Amino acid sequence: MTSLLAWIFATIITVPLLGFVLVFSILRLVVDQKRRAFHYSIDITTLLLIISVYFLGQVVFGISLFAHILIFTLVLAIIFVFINWKINEEVKINKVIKGVWRCNFLVFLVIYLVFIVYGIVERVWEL
Repeated sequence: MTSLLAWIFATIITVPLLGFVLVFSILRLVVDQKRRAFHYSIDITTLLLIISVYFLGQVVFGISLFAHILIFTLVLAIIFVFINWKINEEVKINKVIKGVWRCNFLVFLVIYLVFIVYGIVERVWEL
C-alpha cells in the first residue's frame, strides 16, 4: 500500500497536469460551483508545477533551481504589490497573494512544458 501511494504521488509530481485533472475531478464532486473547483485546482496544481520544475531542473540540467524559483516569486510579489499600490493606493494583501500564485501557475506551466520538450529532445538526440 505504501509503495502504491508513493507511486501515485511520484506520478502526480512528474505529470502535474494529470494532478490537475485528478484534483479538479475530486473538487468538482465536493464543490458546488465548477468555476470555484477550477480555481482551487489551479491553486493546488501551482505547487505541483513548482515542485516539478525544481526536479526537472535537477534531472535535465543538473542544477538546483530552488534559489531561482524563490527569487522569481519574491520579485513577482514585489511587482504585484507595486501595481496594487498604484491602482488602489492601498495594498490588499489577499489580492496580491492570489495574483502572484495564479501568475506563478502560468509561468511555471510554460517552464514545465519547455523543460519537458527540451528533456525529450535532448534524450532522443543522444540516441
